[in-house]
Amino acid sequence: MTMDKHSLRSKVFDEILIFLKEYCSLYFNIECCALVGKDKNYFVVEFMKNRSPQPNDFFCVDPMDFLRFKNSNNLLCLFHSHPSTDEQFSELDIANADALCIPSMIYSLKTDNFAFYEPKECEVDVKILKKIKKKL
Repeated sequence: MTMDKHSLRSKVFDEILIFLKEYCSLYFNIECCALVGKDKNYFVVEFMKNRSPQPNDFFCVDPMDFLRFKNSNNLLCLFHSHPSTDEQFSELDIANADALCIPSMIYSLKTDNFAFYEPKECEVDVKILKKIKKKL
């Protein structure tokens, strides 16, 4: 396992979930956002700067960061936290996942729960998604 302040590579997805929780707990007053992927035998998570003008209410990822991550990894899902609400997906969360054809994962600091949304049109390996959803 290799870790720095905003990213993690691990062969164990449970370690990715723990890292997501710990990072979001440090920045509990804003929506944290990250990309989760796979690189060979490793799961990879990288937190991105939330570029939203209202980071407590919604998140925005720099398109160049998104493309850089996607070019280096097999993208599995877009992640963000809900600092003061539950893990339910908003209409905007669902619309974004559907438009990008990428699954979305939320962690609620309020309920300490994860949620996963998989759009009907999806560009992600279904076998890997099944493993991820079992862990939530």
